[in-house]
Amino acid sequence: MKAKNLIRAVIAFVFLLSISGADMANAQNLLTNGDFNLPNSTASPNDWTIWIYANTRGDAWANRANDTNSFDGSLYMQVGGNENGTSGAGLYQIIPGAAGFAYSLSVESGVQAWWWPKAEVRLFFLDASSNILSESVSDVTANITAYDRGLTWSNYTLTAISPLGTAYVKVELASESGTGTVFFDNAILTNAPSATKPLPNGAEILSASSPYGEAIVKRNIPYIARSIPRQNFDLYLPKNKSEQPLPLIFWIHGGAWIMGSKDWDNVKYLVRQGYAIASIDYRLAPEDRFPAQIQDCNAALNFILAHATNYGINPKRFVVGGGSAGGHLALLLGLARQERDFGADPSIKPLAILDFFGPTDLSKILDDLNAIHSEKGFEVIQDAGTKLLGAPVEQSSDKAKIASPINYVTAASPPVLVLQGDKDDLVPAAQSRRLHDALDQVGIKNQLIMVDGAGHDGPLFETPEIQSKVIDFLNGVFAKSSSQTLKAPNP
Repeated sequence: MKAKNLIRAVIAFVFLLSISGADMANAQNLLTNGDFNLPNSTASPNDWTIWIYANTRGDAWANRANDTNSFDGSLYMQVGGNENGTSGAGLYQIIPGAAGFAYSLSVESGVQAWWWPKAEVRLFFLDASSNILSESVSDVTANITAYDRGLTWSNYTLTAISPLGTAYVKVELASESGTGTVFFDNAILTNAPSATKPLPNGAEILSASSPYGEAIVKRNIPYIARSIPRQNFDLYLPKNKSEQPLPLIFWIHGGAWIMGSKDWDNVKYLVRQGYAIASIDYRLAPEDRFPAQIQDCNAALNFILAHATNYGINPKRFVVGGGSAGGHLALLLGLARQERDFGADPSIKPLAILDFFGPTDLSKILDDLNAIHSEKGFEVIQDAGTKLLGAPVEQSSDKAKIASPINYVTAASPPVLVLQGDKDDLVPAAQSRRLHDALDQVGIKNQLIMVDGAGHDGPLFETPEIQSKVIDFLNGVFAKSSSQTLKAPNP
């Protein structure tokens, strides 16, 4: 599950700039009625197009007057969702665009939350046929720390370079799921000629100041023919490659199996170390129940390895990993290599698995939460587990067993690195200790790093010390792989 405490706002595909909303206000705003102060009806603000998701109130978007919720004493836009799980609506505006410009989008947003609302600010580059060339996303609800806590007004700023073929720029303000009210105001879009030359096929260069370092990124690559929007991945390659073809980190995001984005990548720093990262999206519950999630993970892995030569990746030198629910799926992906129902190809085996605070034993997780008296964790797992499995966890013993990575540990399993917070009240430390013991019993190399004082995710997992331990583990895994390759006899 994606951490609810100390989660930082996720900026997708781009690095967060230090530029403030006030600075952008001094430049020409390419959006019309970005402050939502022009006269309009409650249903249709001028120059913005509205969409309403199914199961959402017809007045989900409304232009609100100066009241106690106002950001600056003027009108603002509000989206409210009272429909559990499926509420949502959005506004978008499309303007002419061109390739080779650095576009910056600044938006003020606040949240009144009841049950984990999901809202995003999005920036798209479209070709002349309105096909998406690339997309940048800022999650304005990522900092919510509890299911009934909101967020004060904050500025969300992102920037991206328009790729070759750009004809239009599209800005979206969207609320997708959960229950709550999200406010938007002062949407400002500016552009300036970019010193970075756009690359063909929608690829872009990230600057050295990005979390990935200087890198080439190709976004939204579908891994299934006739894929749905979530069945795609982003590929990050170090710009200055020290090794060719590159070793790969195959990353799976968290989000309690019910939300999240491929932008939720806990190991961005590994690109600076010379690794390629493929970060995937996958189908979510409850719309798609287990095993849809692990089937998508296998489909993505199979596709990437089949096209490894095209991407400059070594198909024999890869590791799978993930955080929270993504850690659970990474363990299933790496351990359950004989499970054809999961879409696994038994001939494919990762060199290792990175499990960051992922559930390992769904059959016992409620007992583990009761043992540490975590009412919050019990409530979250009950909700997320029911959506994943199709029934409450305690009533789904057979399916919970099938979905538990610990049941696939064998003497042929790959090495595993586990990061776990000793104060985690969502995925108790007992889950990781139980996996560690199971791996030890069959003689599989594994390392359990217990992070003192850490809960579920958070900055304690991003310290230089922890990053160094991850890098050292990977260096050992890949060094052993190279040694074995060199020692293999000639045919």
